[in-house]
Amino acid sequence: MEQCIQLRLHTLTKRQYLLVFSAFFVALIITITIGVTGPKVLSSSTQHLGVEWSAVRLNETDAELVYSGRSPPGWSRFSQEFWLKCIIHVKQPLSGDADQDSLKFKMRVLKIRAQDGSQVWSRIYLGIERFQHTKSLHCEKTCEPFVLLHVGSVDHTRYEVEFAIEEANHPESIQNMTFEWQFFSPEFTQMEIWCQFVYIIFTFITAFQFMRSVRPFSIRDWCLEQKWISVLLVLLILFNNPLYPLHFLVNQMWGERFFEVLFRSTFVCAMLLFWLCNLHAVNVSPRKLTTFYLPKVIVVGLVWLASLTLLAWEEFNLLSDPSYQLHLDTDSFQAWKIVFYVSIGAYLFYLAYALFRAFGAQSPIDIRLKFFTSLMAIVVITSCTIMFVRFGTETLQPNFMSSYSPNIRNTAEFLVLIGVFNYYIYTMAYVYSPSPGAVKDTEMKGKNSFSRLYNLDADEDGAYMDQQLVDYDDDETMWKRSDR
Repeated sequence: MEQCIQLRLHTLTKRQYLLVFSAFFVALIITITIGVTGPKVLSSSTQHLGVEWSAVRLNETDAELVYSGRSPPGWSRFSQEFWLKCIIHVKQPLSGDADQDSLKFKMRVLKIRAQDGSQVWSRIYLGIERFQHTKSLHCEKTCEPFVLLHVGSVDHTRYEVEFAIEEANHPESIQNMTFEWQFFSPEFTQMEIWCQFVYIIFTFITAFQFMRSVRPFSIRDWCLEQKWISVLLVLLILFNNPLYPLHFLVNQMWGERFFEVLFRSTFVCAMLLFWLCNLHAVNVSPRKLTTFYLPKVIVVGLVWLASLTLLAWEEFNLLSDPSYQLHLDTDSFQAWKIVFYVSIGAYLFYLAYALFRAFGAQSPIDIRLKFFTSLMAIVVITSCTIMFVRFGTETLQPNFMSSYSPNIRNTAEFLVLIGVFNYYIYTMAYVYSPSPGAVKDTEMKGKNSFSRLYNLDADEDGAYMDQQLVDYDDDETMWKRSDR
């Protein structure tokens, strides 16, 4: 690997290496413990048709029904967002061919009203009645639950919803309905605010200490990891979302949601680019922009653009239609989903190629490469484990990117997924910072270089004076001979 200023990594003993990894795992275990013992993420309230909900006919000549109900009171902005789920109970299991085995209907939200401290109900989401969505539910005794509404910002204390089910293929089979309101618990929201605040503070401290340690050296003397860490520390601050408090201060703060998606997708893709560049740079020199960086930027850039589009598309549509669901709108983003999976596959192939080539080109293997790949493997395994625990087998399904899954079991899944990236950058910043004696070594090298340069100049001056004396003696001899 390239020569650079002496790193702390080169001065650590085996016991200190063990302490570094132990500190990383201890922080991770503490985070898991806080998450497991912390508050539950979602609170829910179940309501039944005929009790909290009512059903009336759309008109006297139409068999279709309009259902209306109200959410439980006492919501605040700390509830963040809510989902309204509906479960339809049928009189008997639907049987027959493939078309008759499911309940198909068109669902149309007619009205959404909200109430604050006063008793006055105000209508929100004007024009929502023009949106309708077709549902196809597999039914036995009960049909599979579906999301009726997903409101991304709770700005009122109570909500009232009115919707209609139209053109059902088995309207006589509908016996009853159960409704479930799901929203973030205020206790979890408070923990989320504090955790993000703590991570931002620690990231600022780490960034300050790291930049302070590399300040005495020219940026040309930094190794590749140090240059990337300085960039990732800035992106980590944005990854922890310093704009998050605006969600509780501004009504319908869609910009904060968009920037959260932008910041986190940018950080993750920058880290993927860092891994790829560092592994491929082991035996590539010089690293030109067109041949070294450009192919990697294209591959990772496609991942970033596709993920940002898929995640921002739902947020944009929910602003005007809270009944919108991404997994029912597959035609609108099918191309982007293909781009995402193809670019992810290309990245994994490229990363495997760079990894095998890096280890195959070195014998013995440099300690920088060993530590880098070990910590990278820990982050990848931890992240994949949390994603699989959170989404289960949905991670293997084609519609994983658009699946509905607000049911996070506990705060551990959220805290570990955020914490592992923070702890990774903190560890990298500590290990790849200059060693305590790096400044003295650099000064000594500078003095030796200056001394060699001074001696070289002195030797050149001496040789020049000797040549001048020889030339003077030759001229004097010539003059004497001419006089004779």
